[in-house]
Amino acid sequence: MKMLVDSNGEASELAKLPLENFDLDKSRREGIIQQNREACQERVRRLEVEASRENEISKFLKELCWESMDVVASSLISFDGKIKVDNYAIPRIDDRRKVERRWDKFNVDLSTKLS
Repeated sequence: MKMLVDSNGEASELAKLPLENFDLDKSRREGIIQQNREACQERVRRLEVEASRENEISKFLKELCWESMDVVASSLISFDGKIKVDNYAIPRIDDRRKVERRWDKFNVDLSTKLS
């Protein structure tokens, strides 16, 4: 078969036969193509599911670790690169805890003024 295809490739343009004429098992070839197409679609579906799961995890972690902070962690570096200042994360404080802190500060201020 290879010899026939090779000799067909060397023939003149008028004498050449289309390559489809050398396909003896067309149904098998179409079956293989269909199987590969289905395998490709299944792989794409699996990758989409995996990407969706990773996006959900990323969103959860962002909400839990990033958006829940009053001050997010970051580093500032000088233009010449010699000085680096780390800005540490400060988690959000609920309103009840803020009120407790204000009362604590008030008590400290009051006790220092009285003494």
